Amino acid sequence: MLRRFFSRELPDATLAARLGANSVTGVTDEEGYFALPIVAPVLDGVLGWAKAEVEVVGAQVRGLVPARATAEILIPSATAELGIISDIDDTVLQTHVTQKLKMIWVTLSGSAFTRMPFDGTSELFHALARGASGLADNPVFYVSKSPWNLYDFLLDFLDHHGLPRGPLLLRDIGLHDAPPVDHKSAAVRDLLEAYPELPFVLIGDSGERDPEIYLEAAARYPGRIVAIYIRDLGGRNHEHAARAGTLSERARGYGTELLWIEHASQALSHARKRGLAADSENHAGSNLTS
Repeated sequence: MLRRFFSRELPDATLAARLGANSVTGVTDEEGYFALPIVAPVLDGVLGWAKAEVEVVGAQVRGLVPARATAEILIPSATAELGIISDIDDTVLQTHVTQKLKMIWVTLSGSAFTRMPFDGTSELFHALARGASGLADNPVFYVSKSPWNLYDFLLDFLDHHGLPRGPLLLRDIGLHDAPPVDHKSAAVRDLLEAYPELPFVLIGDSGERDPEIYLEAAARYPGRIVAIYIRDLGGRNHEHAARAGTLSERARGYGTELLWIEHASQALSHARKRGLAADSENHAGSNLTS
């Protein structure tokens, strides 16, 4: 785990990426990260997971050996009925993010095969991915404040525990001259703008600002957020109850529902009643009504 964080960054490296007949070039930033938006007018019928070839074609490194890698890109199916955006820490993966010392110990001492998801999470996510028809193939996106250094760990975790594969939108933990942009807010906004034809279900937890961030999205994009599921991490006191009530009322004002859950089965039951997921026999659920 420690080796994942002792990486050597390669700034100002020139990259080239190709997806089918489409290609693009770019340069890594000061932390060695890059984003290469590919505008692909012709995808030759490619849907689902596609593979883009990425190559380092130039860098200020003595004796540079050309490096190549394959990037997996999700192209949502035409049958998609909605998109799912989920936090990871203490929403899918038991992290103890509100207990910093425990979180650090668990992160450093665990592996993708010993760390555990919350019970029922895989069933919920697969049901939402199948949609009301049972055949929707809805895309799942994972948004987290976890650093990119944990990408391979999180991918192994999802695969090992049978969670749906989906793009991981993580963040850079390097030093910044300016205050960092709210990563999660920006990622949610980018996804809603990237897929303007899709409504979304947002999933998070009460440990940090997930409810507020998701309600900001509901206010900014009226009618696009059909449900918000927040895992309630505890704090059964007057202040917590007041916050929960206030946020739920705000959600109704924005035309959506914010459901506080203790178990994934509660969200699954709600999704089936609202026609967002098929019932247990994979039959279509009822239509979503306002």
